Amino acid sequence: MNKTIHGEGLFPNSSASSSPSTNEYVKAEYGKGFIEDRVRQSVTAMNDRDFSPSHPAWAAYNVVFSCGSISRYKQTPSEYHLQQTRDISRAGMLEVIQQFTESNPRCRTRLVDVLTCVDEKNLFAECYVTLEESNLPRGTGTVKQNVSKTVWRWLEGEWRCVDYRNIEGLDGLAGLDV
Repeated sequence: MNKTIHGEGLFPNSSASSSPSTNEYVKAEYGKGFIEDRVRQSVTAMNDRDFSPSHPAWAAYNVVFSCGSISRYKQTPSEYHLQQTRDISRAGMLEVIQQFTESNPRCRTRLVDVLTCVDEKNLFAECYVTLEESNLPRGTGTVKQNVSKTVWRWLEGEWRCVDYRNIEGLDGLAGLDV
């Protein structure tokens, strides 16, 4: 039976008749830890204002990846106002996040929860992340919850983030209208 780590049955193409190899299982187990580590590192990097593309948190994003929404706030250059899903460069994403944090230097992010589901057979993973953002421009003491999903694939011998989405209605940075 195809084993899914943390979330059996989340992947519609899972086949009960096939079993992953030991190598796939190792990649999947490694992937779960790797992905969740990169999520933790990205929160730390945002709070430390470290937007170097070589930082392990950001280097795990594919050079170009699909993004559902990065931002709709006024400080963002118009080419990054994403109402629809489209491809964006890692450098473009980092520029948007950096501009936001420079405009809102007191803003901090706290990791609340992370859940990673890995499909061993297809070397595919979904990571659901819940964050709290505090000291937002809407007022002192404001805390906003942000839930997002990233999709990861085993590409050329490593796990890469290939898709980022804010979950409808819980859109963190994308929901700011500053």
